Amino acid sequence: EIADIKKAIREGEFATEAQIIKTMYYHGREATLQAYFLTINKMNSNHIKTIKKTYIPKCPFSGKDLIAEGYEPGEKLGLELQRREREWVENGFKTT
Repeated sequence: EIADIKKAIREGEFATEAQIIKTMYYHGREATLQAYFLTINKMNSNHIKTIKKTYIPKCPFSGKDLIAEGYEPGEKLGLELQRREREWVENGFKTT
């Protein structure tokens, strides 16, 4: 969808494979591929292979996990879930 591609162009990063995987996580494979083609002046075949073949990580935790830790459903739980997800992504999709 064009809106997804535009968002990937605005928010995505394409200089390294790690940045590309992060962009795919947030925007999906197809939007990332199209954004890459539209924004990169010099194509890198390894980057294209990364986009086409790399497994897009799935977040290893959910709100249910935080509830099990004692969080109550609501805004605080949502904010903590977003914080942990951001940390997980920035840590190369590894839990600490």
